[in-house]
Amino acid sequence: MGEVSSTATGQQPSGNLLDDLDSILGMPAPVVAAPTVAAVEKREEKTADPFSGLGLGSLGFSMSSSGMKKPAQGGGLVDVFSTGAQVRTITVYSNPDVRVDFAVSSKSNGVDITASFHSHQRVLSDFVLEAAVPKYLKLTLQPATSPVVQPDTVVTQKLTVTQASEPAKPIMMKLRIRYVLDGMPVEELTT
Repeated sequence: MGEVSSTATGQQPSGNLLDDLDSILGMPAPVVAAPTVAAVEKREEKTADPFSGLGLGSLGFSMSSSGMKKPAQGGGLVDVFSTGAQVRTITVYSNPDVRVDFAVSSKSNGVDITASFHSHQRVLSDFVLEAAVPKYLKLTLQPATSPVVQPDTVVTQKLTVTQASEPAKPIMMKLRIRYVLDGMPVEELTT
């Protein structure tokens, strides 16, 4: 047998490998509705916001694909890339046992984060925060100030996320939180 070209089947390559395989096998091309303007705008907004994966949009800033700061919609007036940048704090995870807050300050090629761990009423031992980022980002984690989170005390940990490649891409992070509560190991995952 020889190769089947797209012109022999009367179809042009779509750029989608599965559609092209369907056409080679003589299967009809799937009917796909064109995305609505709202869906395209939402997708563009999501990919333009580097903090969309962390839920940090409420901080009042985002980075464009060039890595330059652009004001967030809704009146973010503070230039977080300036030397007088404010630190914004948000809760990234909370359950009945523990709350994790991120104090985020932006820099020219990423963000500095101070994670704060709060126990609501019980002692959490062997506490560990692990984070993962895509390959285009570089993550540096410092050790936590203590492996034990006592009620009404705060344990902190420093994280730095920087762009490892150009052009700048969205900052996304997955977190794994592990601790021992009343002798039972607990593991929580969040994005």
